[in-house]
Amino acid sequence: MFIMIGVFGSREERIMSAYRLFYYTLFAAFLFLGAAFYIYVVYHVSNYEDLIKLKFIYGNYEETFLWLAFFFSFAAKTPLLPLHIWLPDAHGEAPTVGSVVLAGIILKLGGYGMLRFLIPVFPLTSLYFYPFIVALVFISMFFASFTAIYQIDLKKTVAYSSVVHMSFVVLAFF
Repeated sequence: MFIMIGVFGSREERIMSAYRLFYYTLFAAFLFLGAAFYIYVVYHVSNYEDLIKLKFIYGNYEETFLWLAFFFSFAAKTPLLPLHIWLPDAHGEAPTVGSVVLAGIILKLGGYGMLRFLIPVFPLTSLYFYPFIVALVFISMFFASFTAIYQIDLKKTVAYSSVVHMSFVVLAFF
């Protein structure tokens, strides 16, 4: 996507949009990698089936920090409100094929990560953070909806409506 936006983008801001996508993805990847590495070092688990069987101590700070690291790494890809800044620029600057890949594949990966990884591995912590998730999702839906109304560029309208519909998906998961 970096090359698709940076090279084949349509406007002058394409380089900045490509880097913004890259940096948000890199930040999310480091959060995920750090939490996964911590689990591997402490619990010696790298298999998904063994990770599901692993029982973390509910209410422990370790589980809370791991859940937050995994959540924010997936929320950057979903995208939810504080981590959605890369999406409108990426949609606006990407060619049409890039917008289709963004809306059709990349945004869904964050939701799939939450459904497949975050909720089964940390079920009680996911229930604990349910009010936070609901508040974050409703704030995301509210602001992205009203921002989409005032957009002139159709691709940015699609981007903000993607934030809204992925917020509905995250709300349905939790």
